Formats: sequence, structure tokens, C-alpha cells
Amino acid sequence: LASGTGNVLQVVSATDTTAASYTIAATNVKAGSLEVAITPTSTSSKILLLATIAIGGPNRYGYLNFYRDLTQLGLSDVSSGSRSAIFQPINTGDFTDIEYQALSNHISFLDSPSSTSEITYSIYIGNHHTGSATFYYNRPENDTNAVYISRCRSTITAIEIGG
Repeated sequence: LASGTGNVLQVVSATDTTAASYTIAATNVKAGSLEVAITPTSTSSKILLLATIAIGGPNRYGYLNFYRDLTQLGLSDVSSGSRSAIFQPINTGDFTDIEYQALSNHISFLDSPSSTSEITYSIYIGNHHTGSATFYYNRPENDTNAVYISRCRSTITAIEIGG
């Protein structure tokens, strides 16, 4: 790792194997214990966030967001009317046999925290519909004890890039 503008200064990563379900309506919740802490070396540094999150369930209105401490990152600024401003939709839906699958969702974001204090980044799962929906984290909807049912892991990585 080298110092200087554009160079990678540090990399931290975390993995979470928590299997959980979240029933939510028009809000979001933290995904298991998936979080990573990083202390930028300069206020001009950027933090590149990369995450892979496993989600199961037949829901159409889910979304994922990065959070910096308690601040939601990356919301769309182009929604209008009754449209929802979200970061990334969840890769789920009404597919054949979706109840037996958890699908990978890959998200990334380049943050400019302007801080040299420790920052905790996490992932939140949300539902932008007023109706209640259940999202399954690191597992499929069907949690039968069978060889065709998987348990997954989700990851988050924070990469400090010199500014």
C-alpha cells in the first residue's frame, strides 16, 4: 500500500453469516451484523465501498443502502412525483422456485467522508412500498433442513483511496 493521490491506503473487510428474516414496510433495517470500521488517514481521502449481499424472497419493492454511521448514502436524486428515491433495488422477485434461492446482490459506492475519525459502514435492507414484505438475509425463504437449501455469507469491503 502506497501513500499519495489515487493510491490505495488501506483495505478493511468483514463477513457476516447471520441468517435472518426482516418483515418491514416503508422503512429499512440493518442487515445482520454486516459492518466495517475504517479510520481515514486524510480528510481528502475517498472510501470505495464494495458489498455482496445474499437476499431471498419473492418481493418486488426491496432496496439496499450503504450507511456511514447513521447517514444513508447514495440515494437517487432524480425521483419525482410519487416515485421512491432509493440506492439499489434488491435482486429478488416472483421467479419460479425463488423460495428455495438466495440471490447475490452486488453494490458499490464511492464516499467522500471528509473525516479522520473512525467511520462505521453498514448495509441496510429496505422496502419502499407501504405494504409489509419479508426479506430473507443470507438464506432463502424456505428454510427446510435439506441439501437443496443454502445458507450464505454477505461481505462488505472499505478501501481508502488517497485524495
